[in-house]
Amino acid sequence: MKPVAFALVALALVACGEKAPPADAVDVVLVVEGMTCEGCVAHVEKDLAAFDGVYAVEVDLENGTASCKVDKAVDPLALSKAVTGDYKVAPKP
Repeated sequence: MKPVAFALVALALVACGEKAPPADAVDVVLVVEGMTCEGCVAHVEKDLAAFDGVYAVEVDLENGTASCKVDKAVDPLALSKAVTGDYKVAPKP
């Protein structure tokens, strides 16, 4: 990718609230129980995105999961505890 194109992609990620992940970032999938609507999805996304070391979050209401691109030092159990409210969240086995 050309430097200018990369810069534009990075700028787009920042504009939409996501941070560009480093090359050694890892994927963590969490199981989220208790979500019933898009408001729940937004709440879970906001809590996870605010956790230090999280670069991107995608929450799937239908499957009850949250997929996160995170720094390799992030503890999945600690990340699951970042979600507030009446949700049961745990790393996917």
